[in-house]
Amino acid sequence: MPGVFYQRSSITTISIVPAALSVYNIYTVSDGIATGLAIALSLLAFINGIMLLRSYLRDRPILEVTPVHPDAYQWFFRMPDGNFNNIPTRRYGFLIYIDIKNKGIRDVALCEWHLIINTRARKQIELKPITIPEPQLPLGQTPNIKAWPVLGTKGVYHQGDTMIKSGDSIGGFAYYVAEVYGSDDWNPTVENGKATTRIRVRGVFGKAAYASITLTQKTLDEVSKLIPNIDQIDKI
Repeated sequence: MPGVFYQRSSITTISIVPAALSVYNIYTVSDGIATGLAIALSLLAFINGIMLLRSYLRDRPILEVTPVHPDAYQWFFRMPDGNFNNIPTRRYGFLIYIDIKNKGIRDVALCEWHLIINTRARKQIELKPITIPEPQLPLGQTPNIKAWPVLGTKGVYHQGDTMIKSGDSIGGFAYYVAEVYGSDDWNPTVENGKATTRIRVRGVFGKAAYASITLTQKTLDEVSKLIPNIDQIDKI
């Protein structure tokens, strides 16, 4: 009996081991294939990401902003003093005329055109545009008038578009108001009747462009010839 038991045990052992080895080999090969596929997929995803980044950098809009007629249409002016919570304030208006080009190969819409002014305290104040009617002037003694566009505002003569196609440009006026109180150090920095400011325009894809603009001081009466009652617009 012991001999038979031993023989059966040997037979059982011989028949089981190759099966276990076969199963092990199958799992080893499967794991290797899965690992290879995972590496291949990761590599393809990486290459795809590089291609998408390359396409984005190549196709993105490239904005450029410049003042139109820097010596003619870039103005700032003092307005009548205001009042904030029974505190007297000093009010300044800033009227600029800018051109914005899209040098990229993707169309883009503007979502922001803010003006940054410098104060005597060496601080900066960022201003958002205020809607104004189209600036107008009569042409000599004729009944005709010249009207200028306003960025982001549809008027009688202009659409006020903010969409810039690839290789195209748009232009228009933009108006800002700064109202300060307290120390005179919060007043805009003015030297020889000039104030240096900075315009920032941004497209919906997030890319921004900047330009420095030197503004010339004008009287309220001079600016009101273009836009009557401009000192009341921000109060409406």
